[in-house]
Amino acid sequence: MSVQGTILVLDGVSTNRIMLKVQLTAAWYHVVQGEKIDGLLSLVRRTQPDLVLTAQTLPDGTAADVKKVIATVPGLEDVPVVAIAAQNDRDARLRALKDGLDDVLTHPFKDALLLARIRSLLRAHAIRQDLQVGTGAQPIGFGEPAPAIIRPPKSAKVSVLTHAVQTGVLWQKALSDQRQHTLSWHLQSNLQGFLSGAVPDAIVVELGPHPSDLNILADLRSRGVTRNTVLIGVLKDNDAVQASEALDRGADAVCLGGFCAQEIQLRLDNQIARKARLDHMRISLKRGLPIPGSTR
Repeated sequence: MSVQGTILVLDGVSTNRIMLKVQLTAAWYHVVQGEKIDGLLSLVRRTQPDLVLTAQTLPDGTAADVKKVIATVPGLEDVPVVAIAAQNDRDARLRALKDGLDDVLTHPFKDALLLARIRSLLRAHAIRQDLQVGTGAQPIGFGEPAPAIIRPPKSAKVSVLTHAVQTGVLWQKALSDQRQHTLSWHLQSNLQGFLSGAVPDAIVVELGPHPSDLNILADLRSRGVTRNTVLIGVLKDNDAVQASEALDRGADAVCLGGFCAQEIQLRLDNQIARKARLDHMRISLKRGLPIPGSTR
């Protein structure tokens, strides 16, 4: 049996930890368990998890506290942290995203959605690890200076892809009211024209019941010009199966239950910040490689 990665499960309720361990072990993940914030730092240093699943509320803290602890461990700053909420509370989800968590899942959730989200986050984490190795970046020691902070652009280019003109106009207006990004909207039926223009930093895609919507995600992820673009899917309802497929087709995040400008903006902020760090690493790697055909 192959192990695909190490996942740390944090929950003060033992039955919740057991259920998650059964689900994740069946999918060939190595599972490490913990109950609270106390002792978390030594546990993380010892186990070096690839992803953390934590209850939104722990006996001595919150998922936001977990994120802060993980961020203090050299080399694990970008390990994905996903909160699991006891109920579908949009305000709680927004607070978690504002605290920098990578996602929030709500009980009861489908196994397919949980595993798809894990696969998506682990793929992104693996890309960062590969770039880190390629650039020669190593976790800093106690006597070494901290690396420069890579900040996302203040005004990123964001495109909205919708089925109808009215939807595109409304979404663009709502997102413009949230942040000062450069926003544009396009019809999915004119994908060829959209791809002929400037490449955006992020694309928000309306996902309906038609299979072609999911194909658009796969198409965008496979093209060279949009391979590293942030893709966020928006589903009208809470269809866990379609959300799972969207993540497996290349979406970086999926918003369930319809358009919510605040949630989409928070996800854009988190994903664009991650993209800025990865782009910086790609540039560093490219500059460090010999020019093809040279004798260096």
